[in-house]
Amino acid sequence: MNKIPIVFSFDETFVLPASIAIKSLLDSKKISTEYDIFIIYNQLSEVIKQKFETITNVHWVKVDENLFNNAPSNSFWTKSVYYRLLIPQLIKNYNKVIYSDVDVLFKGDLSEIFNQNIENVYWAGVIAEKNDVNTQCHKYFPENTNEYIYMSGFMIVNSAKMRQDKMIDKMINNVKKFGDRLKFFDLDLLNITCNKISAIPFEYCVLENIY
Repeated sequence: MNKIPIVFSFDETFVLPASIAIKSLLDSKKISTEYDIFIIYNQLSEVIKQKFETITNVHWVKVDENLFNNAPSNSFWTKSVYYRLLIPQLIKNYNKVIYSDVDVLFKGDLSEIFNQNIENVYWAGVIAEKNDVNTQCHKYFPENTNEYIYMSGFMIVNSAKMRQDKMIDKMINNVKKFGDRLKFFDLDLLNITCNKISAIPFEYCVLENIY
């Protein structure tokens, strides 16, 4: 049995897509795969939690939203987008985890991508575009030293290396440092702060407009 830890984070705005995402995750897995599902949240009612538990067993991990008091957000991308930054600190029993946004539909098993070697990087994600002054979609930050900008909607996280190099502290400090300069919030922070990121195949973060 392959046991794969996977983390989601959302608030009540995204309850419906989250339930669809988790159901599709379970429906598309191999018999030999077991997912250990964690949901990071700040405010979810007990009724909502109970409904999720009719789908599968999950671990509920409550986060202190005050950590991101000074972080920019909007009505669509709420403070919950920052919760993924805390994964290595909140889920210490795994050295490597998958993180996924909830506005997705899973179409296959995740064993192969989870087993990708990310020993020497902080995380792996799908390349969004070249990182230079001519970016077409994302915001260019001179402080970002990576060759590419990577999407944060699906990540393989090297939690052990993140903890070892105190990357959470660095990202929270960058929330204060960059403030309103952040346009894509968590994506910007992960790309600016982490100078060691590797690529995974495009199929793991296909946007609906591209599809």
